[in-house]
Amino acid sequence: MGELPASETGWQELPKSECFGLLAQERVGRVAFEIDGTDETARTGWSVVVRGEAVEVTDPAELVRLRQLRLHPWAPGVKTHYVRILPAVLTGRRISAPGGPSDRGGEPRPGAAARSRR
Repeated sequence: MGELPASETGWQELPKSECFGLLAQERVGRVAFEIDGTDETARTGWSVVVRGEAVEVTDPAELVRLRQLRLHPWAPGVKTHYVRILPAVLTGRRISAPGGPSDRGGEPRPGAAARSRR
C-alpha cells in the first residue's frame, strides 16, 4: 500500500488507553533522547535528537568509565544502571529568535548565502 496523497491524510490524537494497548501488542520499539541548549543573551539555541536502540551497559570496564564521568542527574538517589542509545538517526537544529545574532549581522541564517549568490 502506498502513502495517501496529502489531501487525503489526516491526523488523529490517540487516547492514552489506545496508546497503551498498541504498545502492549508489539515487542520491538525505538527510543529517542533530546537535549537542548540556549544562549539567552544572543537569543539563540540548539536542539539535538538521537533515536535508536536503548541497551543497558553491563560491561564492568565500561561501567567503571561511566561512573567517572561528571554526570549530574536532577533526580536524587543513587544511580546504578546506565543505558546507551545505539544511534540510528541523529538530527539537530540551531534556532535564532528575532533580534538574535543572525538578525544583527552575526552568523548568517542557513540558506542565506545561497540566496545572496543568485
